[in-house]
Amino acid sequence: MMRHSSRPQRQRGVALLAAVLVVAIGLLLLTALLQRGEVQRARSGYLQRHEQAWQLARGMEAWAGRILREARQRGAGIDSLDDPWLQPMAPIPLPAGQISGRLIDRGGCFNVNALWRDGTDNPLAAARLERLLKAVGLPETLLPTIQDWIDPDFSPRGGGAEDALYRGRPPGYLAANAPMLDLSELRLLNGVDEAAYDQLRGLLCALPDDTSINLNTAPPALWMALDERITEPVARQLALDGHARYGGIDAVRAALVRQGIEGVNLDGCGVGTRYFRAAILVEADGTPYRFGALLRRDENGVAVLLRWQGD
Repeated sequence: MMRHSSRPQRQRGVALLAAVLVVAIGLLLLTALLQRGEVQRARSGYLQRHEQAWQLARGMEAWAGRILREARQRGAGIDSLDDPWLQPMAPIPLPAGQISGRLIDRGGCFNVNALWRDGTDNPLAAARLERLLKAVGLPETLLPTIQDWIDPDFSPRGGGAEDALYRGRPPGYLAANAPMLDLSELRLLNGVDEAAYDQLRGLLCALPDDTSINLNTAPPALWMALDERITEPVARQLALDGHARYGGIDAVRAALVRQGIEGVNLDGCGVGTRYFRAAILVEADGTPYRFGALLRRDENGVAVLLRWQGD
């Protein structure tokens, strides 16, 4: 009986398998190229929308600067939460979305960087922060902890914290030993959990210099920080439920006297605001872009000190 060799069949099978592999690899490469093209187009579109949103945000900054300059001229240095320019701006329609924003007063808060002034501790600021912590029910040991974070030395105060404590955390880090750039640094401090941070974020701020507290925009807890004789009910009356508009420090002293409180140290307090935060939202093709800026207003005009993206 004659035997037929299977070698040609095996060769044809290998050739067919090789052809299938080549086609499969080609399809994979084609799919990858198509996907890469889609990704590139999507990326280009996002970058284009982001750049447009960024430019729109710059326009909103210019608007905010103009509003702040005009408000200073009209208000004679007096700012209150009832001022119409501190209310949220109605959204402005755009061809593929909208833009909105608002100015947020940064005068009615306690500036943590005021704790260290002219190369030494600021006892007045420290006493105010201690009373503020007590008013909101937080441990007074947070005072030395914050002081240790911003002062330039490496020695912990009693109840405070320096590098030795923070190095032991997973992951370890060091104390800033410098003024806070943003209040979110509080989250890094010993003893500050999310609940404490939520309580403090509306009362504290981190500003570049020792700026005055605007008593027209200060919440009751900040009034209580001025003097231990100012109780919560008195503080609410002085703050007028957020509608205070004192014409000057003399008017504030008169209001305190009417409450039977004299001799309150009002150094570092005023009725106007120097720093503002601009919050800007641009919505383009269903994508939200959030921007922020820190503005400083003085006799020379309005300057943008810091910009960021996000809340």
